[in-house]
Amino acid sequence: KSKGCYKNGIKDGYWDETIGHTRGIGYYINGKKEGYWIEDGRVCTSKGYYEKGKREGLWLLEFPSEGHYKKPYEKDGVLVIEFVPPAEGEKDIIKAYYKNGIEIKENE
Repeated sequence: KSKGCYKNGIKDGYWDETIGHTRGIGYYINGKKEGYWIEDGRVCTSKGYYEKGKREGLWLLEFPSEGHYKKPYEKDGVLVIEFVPPAEGEKDIIKAYYKNGIEIKENE
């Protein structure tokens, strides 16, 4: 379910909306997403800013952690590779940068 404000039939103001499998929380101005938004989907949670309806600047994409491997080491002449399972609630975070709604490389 989606809840929010309309002004003259256009989304305007605070919204908590669900589109497909993604829940978005943030503000609309004149029908376009604006400012800080949290978008929680099946695969990851995205947090960042919109300008005039397009993603802009740094966005953080949070995925449930699947654990990781420790740096391999040698013990008694045997190479040891240890897997560390994720702690409860642990997340892997990827940074994505956007300009005018398009993902860009960090140094562009």
